[in-house]
Amino acid sequence: MQRNAPALFIAKLLELPQRVFYFADSINRIAQYHCHIRCHTISNEAITRRVEEIRFVRPQFEVIQCCASVPLQNLMRQRTLLRQRVKAVQNRLIARSIHQHSDRAKGPFVPVNCGALTETLLEAELFGYLKGSFTGAVSDRRGLWEEAEGGTLFLDEIGETSPAMQVKLLRAVQEKEIRRVGATRNTSVNARVVAATNRNLKQEVERGAFREDLYYRLSVFALHAPALRERRSDIPLLLERFLHQATENARRRHLQFADDTLRTLVAYDWPGNVRELESAIEYAALHARGDEIKPEDLPPELQSVEVREAAERSPLAALFDDLPTLDELERRYLLHVLKVVGGNRTATASVMGVDRRTLYRMANRFNINLVEGDPEAESL
Repeated sequence: MQRNAPALFIAKLLELPQRVFYFADSINRIAQYHCHIRCHTISNEAITRRVEEIRFVRPQFEVIQCCASVPLQNLMRQRTLLRQRVKAVQNRLIARSIHQHSDRAKGPFVPVNCGALTETLLEAELFGYLKGSFTGAVSDRRGLWEEAEGGTLFLDEIGETSPAMQVKLLRAVQEKEIRRVGATRNTSVNARVVAATNRNLKQEVERGAFREDLYYRLSVFALHAPALRERRSDIPLLLERFLHQATENARRRHLQFADDTLRTLVAYDWPGNVRELESAIEYAALHARGDEIKPEDLPPELQSVEVREAAERSPLAALFDDLPTLDELERRYLLHVLKVVGGNRTATASVMGVDRRTLYRMANRFNINLVEGDPEAESL
């Protein structure tokens, strides 16, 4: 992978003049600044790790650092976290990553799918039971909450739990105590709780389907996983990895994407997110007639008139809808970089590829107040 490959990709899509190509190259610099990418030739194993980071984990840390302004180490010490509107596979990977980067990494990671069990089974699985407490209970058994002692308990699809189960979960989370089925005494527990759901729990609370007190107890820190259409800049690297896998699975020789195909794949909204993208590449690898994947080789849903029209429109077209001058475009970009790096002047100069003296001249030309630590960098 060449150092400027992402920038070349963007520039090829937009066919921009040289001065605006500098803008695209700076976008690449931002990506490197945030993700600490080493854009030299990298191994297949390194690509795999980077893809997994892009697919599921990096968007969460960006939300934490850029939107919530909470240091990552503080998040890792939280006892309860809530992630909303996330796909099942993403849920577990993000939860496991949080666990592995926390001070509880040496403890167990115990996932539980609340939506896959009935209320009685879920209670027995989470809290455990005593011998003879119900038919089939032939011996005492520790629950998964106790198994997660000193580690992380991951409650997936918590929005599917019944009101009665929510009461028991609230008591366990708040009091840090559980009671096995059939027991008369409580057992103290010490496990971080990470909960996830694909529902909007705030709306569920408003319509009475989810307990308000449990919602606020869990949402000490809440994360929202962005859809793939909200992070289109990740698509090219995902395409590289998925194409490599699909080529091997289809026992094909070297395959590559035509330019029109790349534009189509970046423009499509991907309602099925990463899984749909991976499936589409597998489909294309099987249907491609030559060494180049063309738009007609893609699944039918990617060949509609709407998708073709979107592909003809630049992924950065919103920046140019009002036909700004190049000076105005440069001003907007400077403000954006200042906001992303929290107003840090040294980091801003590094991302833009200029020295601090040049940065000050640019700020003075655009009447921008360079206040250290000011993420808004308001104009004078």
